[in-house]
Amino acid sequence: MRVIRILPNLSVADISAAKGFYTDFLGLSTEAFNLGWVARYTAPDGDAAVQLVSAHRS
Repeated sequence: MRVIRILPNLSVADISAAKGFYTDFLGLSTEAFNLGWVARYTAPDGDAAVQLVSAHRS
């Protein structure tokens, strides 16, 4: 078995507030999905991604 992707789940207090760092600073420009309490941002080439998770699940 070979690992092809690791997707970190990062706990944040507020996804909207944290989004700027991951999109503007790191360049993860594609919002794959956003359910309000969990959101995934990916690089345009798809090689990097991060999933932000808030304790405030709706």
